Amino acid sequence: MSRAAFTGGRRTSDAAAEGPRRLVGLDALRGLAVLGVLAYHAGLQRARGGFLGVDLFFVISGFLITYLLLRERVLRGSIRFGAFYARRARRLLPALFGMLAVLVGVLALFFPGDLREARGDVAAALGYFSNWWYVVHHRSYFVAMGRPQPLQHLWSLAVEEQFYLVWPAVIALVCVARVRRRLLMAVALFGALASAWWMRHLAISGNVPYDTDASRLYFGTDTHASALLVGAAAAALIASVRGAEIPSRRWRWIRFGLEGAGLAGVAAVVWAMISVSEFSPTLYRGGFLAFAVAAAVVVTVASRPGSVLGRALDTPVLRWIGLRSYGLYLWHWPVFVYTRPGLDWPLHGWTALGARLAITFGLTEISYRVLEQPIRRHGWRVVLRLPRLAPSAVATPIVVGTAVVALTAVLPSVVVRTITARSPAVATVVPGGAPTLPQPTDPSPPPTSPSATPDPSPTTAAAPTPTVSHTHAPRSTVTSRPSTSAGSAAGSNPPASPPPVTAVGDSVLIDAADALRRVCPGVEVDAAIGWQAHRIFAELQGLRAAGRLGQIVIIEAGTNGPVSPEELSQTLSMLADRQRVVLVNNHMDRPWKPQNNALFSQAVKDHPNAAVADWDALADQHPQWLTPDGVHLLPEGNAPYANLLAQAAGC
Repeated sequence: MSRAAFTGGRRTSDAAAEGPRRLVGLDALRGLAVLGVLAYHAGLQRARGGFLGVDLFFVISGFLITYLLLRERVLRGSIRFGAFYARRARRLLPALFGMLAVLVGVLALFFPGDLREARGDVAAALGYFSNWWYVVHHRSYFVAMGRPQPLQHLWSLAVEEQFYLVWPAVIALVCVARVRRRLLMAVALFGALASAWWMRHLAISGNVPYDTDASRLYFGTDTHASALLVGAAAAALIASVRGAEIPSRRWRWIRFGLEGAGLAGVAAVVWAMISVSEFSPTLYRGGFLAFAVAAAVVVTVASRPGSVLGRALDTPVLRWIGLRSYGLYLWHWPVFVYTRPGLDWPLHGWTALGARLAITFGLTEISYRVLEQPIRRHGWRVVLRLPRLAPSAVATPIVVGTAVVALTAVLPSVVVRTITARSPAVATVVPGGAPTLPQPTDPSPPPTSPSATPDPSPTTAAAPTPTVSHTHAPRSTVTSRPSTSAGSAAGSNPPASPPPVTAVGDSVLIDAADALRRVCPGVEVDAAIGWQAHRIFAELQGLRAAGRLGQIVIIEAGTNGPVSPEELSQTLSMLADRQRVVLVNNHMDRPWKPQNNALFSQAVKDHPNAAVADWDALADQHPQWLTPDGVHLLPEGNAPYANLLAQAAGC
């Protein structure tokens, strides 16, 4: 009976001995990963899970680095750490330096204020500790208002580089013979499980993503190393079985099973990148690990010599994008941050997306041809003779002109369109005078309605200084008042009777507080910049315990993050004895809006005294009522917003 090796039917004892070879399919998978990230950051609804492209990158990186180091161990008998890190530097640093140089130049010319804020981010990027820099400074990856930080995406490079600092030494210590390679696989799997368990533990203890922002778990090397280690385990598995003799008949069935598993893995990866929300609790309770396992199956099968799946994935387009995936990842985020549709330039929809992608691909191609490839092939000395590079570089001035002009032509307009207002403390709107119970009146007829153009951005609700973008100055009528939650209201000398109407919310409600008092006499508005839904629900509990909760309750929650179904249900059950409870739905271009609004609509069906004030539908019709962030109210939007709430409340 003929026998075949696991390496694909060949009789070699170790494929590494054949010399270097290209791992078919990996470039295409890189292309798929970066396309997912670009689609997610572009806000495409059909790419809700595109952020998982980063985890696909992690799996590929863990697999490839382990594969190459094990191969070097076999061929040379040792791992040359100096050569390894020199190769990493030639691969990673040229594009990073180029992007940082261009970004710093643009910020210095057009956004000096942003440059001052970004100095620490630049240092963190150069030192590859961006992820911990953002954790320490309470940066939120998922939840925020305002312009995002242009270097925030470099957190993933920091995680990878920290992995590169440790993992080669682990391989050198563990791997000598085949049995040691199995030990390496066990070490990698243990590390992946430990990282996933730690993420799950923190997620459960903090009720992520509802009560606690998920960014600490997402940024942390300790909590997000599982994908890198799963990829490393897959490479160690291949190394441990390579050269094993398998009967040809059995090998045919094994190969068929591998291709089937790889195809199922592709389906799982694509489904997750289309459907999974970053606000799914399951994601932080083992979901990232499950995705990494599916991705590792795909990487393992696709990279096998003779793989049908690998050849199918290895299309020219995906391979071309994959070869430039690193540059695309570096450049796309700063471009997207400073070309927000409807805010930084007048383009919208697919036109805006096409222009943003054209700039991104143009800058990436310049970097790829002028910096990355020459330095990788010829070393750092080539920097001294850039003007005499390969003929392909001659075409780059055309791309440079197109990309730079398209980018800078719109930048100056942003300077006069965005003013960032920072509030150093929680601010609450307080009604004047003791409330009295008014007779029900017909609300004034609703004016035409509002709309918005939303904007992605970063601040965490837990951060001490949340940032909100406005085109008008912060309201001087907003004053501080002790919180009523956690029992603090007990000693605040409340009036003899509660107000007739209580409205609790975040900064959107602050804007309309005066207008709401005019149409709902006696309403008490309790709102603060940056409040998450769980904080608003806690405030309602405190008001009830203090005897300060009206018979009509208006809840404006969800602007700053997802609403927990369990917490909303508990709150509405607590308010079952109120005359009327109004849930104001959300209007902003943020990924949690659809699930929040669907949750509100479903919740009122189970609570007869509850109703939804459909601000989202009204705002869609009137973008002129909103600030450039598409979320907060301009003065002309205050009255329509207040009238909508008054009608829903019946006050």
